[in-house]
Amino acid sequence: MSDRCSREAVAETVAYLASPAAVGSIAADPYWPKWDSPWWRMTLLWELGLARLIPPPVVEAMVNAVDTHYLRLFPVREEELPPGCDPHRQVLCHCAAGTMMQVLYACGVDLDVRLPWMRPWLHQYQLPDGGLNCDEGAYVTSLKSSTVSTLPPLEAVLRCLRAPTASRLSHAGPTL
Repeated sequence: MSDRCSREAVAETVAYLASPAAVGSIAADPYWPKWDSPWWRMTLLWELGLARLIPPPVVEAMVNAVDTHYLRLFPVREEELPPGCDPHRQVLCHCAAGTMMQVLYACGVDLDVRLPWMRPWLHQYQLPDGGLNCDEGAYVTSLKSSTVSTLPPLEAVLRCLRAPTASRLSHAGPTL
């Protein structure tokens, strides 16, 4: 892809994120449609080192959506879902949480102030081997973490949050 093409693609993404359509999409569902929603465009800019280009109104919309759209639990059994909850759209997985935490932090969001429940949420679901798993079945069968599910939250905790509220070691080693 040429530099001109790349600049045009970035400009188009920034223009979209600055639009009412982007804020509306986040209000409808912060994550979906997968690969094309503001979530993914924000993540792309962050991955390119361009988080500074993400418009503040869409950042604020994402903070509000993450705080209100998702359950504050990771149900591992179907009976843990509240009535009317869509398990595919209202349950936040660990890797998505860790990724968006990093995006929002890069945009200047103080996560410990704006989304104070997220770090304890990650700690709560740490498996005996020290990691996390976005496959809820792992919490009732294998108790094995996934590298893909663990790395974004670990990066978020290490890079984006103030010092842990309690320095503790589990039998598996340091906690997230």
